[in-house]
Amino acid sequence: MIGMYFATIVCSGSSIENALERTMSYISRMVAMFFVSVLMTTNANAETVIRKSGSIFLTISERGDIRKNGSLIGRVEDNGSVRKNGSLIGSVDNNGRLRQSGTLIGEIQENGNLRKKGTLIGQIDSSGTIRKKGSLWGSASNCCTGDERRSLAAVLVFFGDLFE
Repeated sequence: MIGMYFATIVCSGSSIENALERTMSYISRMVAMFFVSVLMTTNANAETVIRKSGSIFLTISERGDIRKNGSLIGRVEDNGSVRKNGSLIGSVDNNGRLRQSGTLIGEIQENGNLRKKGTLIGQIDSSGTIRKKGSLWGSASNCCTGDERRSLAAVLVFFGDLFE
């Protein structure tokens, strides 16, 4: 393709130096476009998509913004605070404890077990598979390290129906 571009320029009467310069400019633009497309793809994949019964349920951006049907409904902050429409509704501690209005309501354990008042009610696998009471509930893409699993658990507890 580049050879054809170069040949077209030379055949149009341009000098070889001019043809080389124009070809190098063309190659530079192609390389730049390639890297921009890679960066855009990488950025798009930074979002966690939560699916419930196969359909998109919620998304969590890399910044912690929680969206439902494209609308911003809340946020999980870096410090574990969970906000809904700007108001603080709960938190998830570094150790996985989930609190609502300061009261301990459950925890996400390192192995992914999700407990409500000590009782096992679900699990978030390292692959992103989400189970509720032993049954498949849904899945999460681009997940699930320790921090991601804690954020996901908070979103499922405060914005999903995993604790109901």
